[in-house]
Formats: sequence, structure tokens, C-alpha cells
Amino acid sequence: MSQFLFIFTVIIAGFITGQVIKKKKPCTEEFMPLFVFFALRFTVPVSLLLAIWQLPLNSKAIFILPVLGFAILLFGFGVGLCAGKILKMTPHQLGAYAPAGAYTNMGVIGSLASLVFLGESGIALVPLVKLFEEVVYYAILFPYAARCSTNNNAAKRRAFWRDPTLIITLSAVSLGFLLNYSGYTRPD
Repeated sequence: MSQFLFIFTVIIAGFITGQVIKKKKPCTEEFMPLFVFFALRFTVPVSLLLAIWQLPLNSKAIFILPVLGFAILLFGFGVGLCAGKILKMTPHQLGAYAPAGAYTNMGVIGSLASLVFLGESGIALVPLVKLFEEVVYYAILFPYAARCSTNNNAAKRRAFWRDPTLIITLSAVSLGFLLNYSGYTRPD
């Protein structure tokens, strides 16, 4: 019970801190794209690389985790799609609603829960569950939302495999596996 209380305390404290900073320093809105860019192109890939590098890969059962994560995302999308149709949403509304059903926040909440319950080795499992997350986002969810958009410019999209964030993320995961199998020990 204390672990759950800790997790929710961290989430609530983080939210409140963000709101206070936003209220006292309105200029943070100007820097938000920079923060997102830095997180998606540096912080997340480096954490994935380091987590996979130290992950004990002695059990082949561990490789079912990416399939499980993929299934979780598609299940959420399916639930959003069904709920939207039951609610008789327009295609435009459904284009936002159905993909939102897939955004489970496996990374942030999952990482925190893994750390609390399993320690650092547990955090290393999260990237495996999330391994196909960006592929699902860029190959399925974002194109679906763009097709449902009333904005014709939104339909212009590049091939998902050319997205820099996806390329950097998959490169970090690949490098993490290479370093893991190389035998080099990850520094503390």
C-alpha cells in the first residue's frame, strides 16, 4: 500500500509543481517545444539505451514484452474506436478520440511503478514493453488521426520510418542491445 501511496504522491507533486511554475513563470510556454524536443531526442533515447544495456537477457520469455506492449496499445485504440462509434461520433471526433484510447502512458507511470516494486532492473523491462510504442504512434495512430482531420494540411505526412524521433529511439534501443550482447559492463 505504501508503494501505491508513494507513486500517487510523486504524480500529484509533479503536477502541482508544474502548475506552480507555469503560473509564476508564464514564459515556460515559450520553452515547452524545446523541453519536448530535448526529452524525445535525447533524454528518452539515452535512458532506453542505458536500461537495455544492463538488462539481463538470459530468459527468452522476456521478448514477449514488446508484443504485450503492442497489444496493449492496439487494444486501447480498439476500445476508443468502439466507444466512439457507440457514442455516434463524427469521423473528425473519432480521429481524436480513438487514438487517445491507446495512449496508456506506459513509460512514465510504468517506469515509476517498476522502480518502486522491482528496483532498477524493473525499469529496464519498461523499454521492452514500450519497444513498439513509437511504431504504433507513427505508423497507425497519427496517420489515422490525420485521415480523420478536417484540416487538409494534416493529411500531409511523411513515412513513419523517416520520423527523426522514431529513428533516434530505435537506434538507441539497437545500440543498447548491441552493448548488452557485447559483454561490456555498463558503468554505474
